[in-house]
Amino acid sequence: MKKFLLIIGLFALTVSATFAQDIDFVETGDEINFNSNELYISCGTPSLASIVTPLFTIMFTAGTVVPEISKGTYSGGYNYYFNEHWAVGGNITYEKVSSKPSLSFQAKGTAQYGWTHFKFYHALSIGIMSIGTTCNPIFDVIPLGMKLDYNDFNIFVETSIISTGLLKIGASYKF
Repeated sequence: MKKFLLIIGLFALTVSATFAQDIDFVETGDEINFNSNELYISCGTPSLASIVTPLFTIMFTAGTVVPEISKGTYSGGYNYYFNEHWAVGGNITYEKVSSKPSLSFQAKGTAQYGWTHFKFYHALSIGIMSIGTTCNPIFDVIPLGMKLDYNDFNIFVETSIISTGLLKIGASYKF
């Protein structure tokens, strides 16, 4: 597992260094500054982890214990865009899993593409999840996200697998 994380980390550093430029030049010679910071908040459906945990509890206790099912996830995070297509950042997600509070902290890499005001994006994040008093490694994949992208304000909807809600909606502010 350590070798796998090391390889992913080295790959991320290599890719981010390739695209880490302050200013991109377009063919006309005009300078466009793509670097930007983004803060976002979102809420969504329960995560896959919080749906599967109660199912296994019911199966292994023969239905004598019926755990509480999560009401949803609440997330906040930060992204730094190196250029128009690549970003790195982190997020924090809160959720109740089987009546225990769950908090996850994750580092995240994002790739986006699209048009001026409508973009698709994909992301991969890795971090830790604390459920009650235990901490476990966790990862999250966003196979598809869509956002209405304006100069300072964005609205987005995304699907997510594993730890941060299967379907989320949110808003972000760029500065």
